Amino acid sequence: MTDVTVRRGQMRHDGQTTPRGGKDPIAELAWIRSPGVTVLIICGIRVFFHIIGQGVFYCQRCGAERRYRRRSGRKFFTLFFVPVVPLNKVGQHVQCTTCRTRFHPGVLTLSPAAEQGASAR
Repeated sequence: MTDVTVRRGQMRHDGQTTPRGGKDPIAELAWIRSPGVTVLIICGIRVFFHIIGQGVFYCQRCGAERRYRRRSGRKFFTLFFVPVVPLNKVGQHVQCTTCRTRFHPGVLTLSPAAEQGASAR
């Protein structure tokens, strides 16, 4: 791998001037350059969910008893769209399998009678 160095104050490929160190951090992170070969590395962060429970609940959007999936999410560092390094957890939610609306897990404690009484007021 060749060292990507640019003189201080010189314009980069995106029109910005280089930082004090003279090295172009964008070129170092995204590209690996060697004579005659240029490789693009695709990386990023994405949230992946997995199901931790299922059941039936009263969906506020559908207005009826529906099946749900309780899901937990976690951020992952991805390399070429493949999750490689697990990062922090992002929380849980309840998803209606019919309308796919996501709710706070506290919605599981509500009963249809209490929900209809609250909406009639």
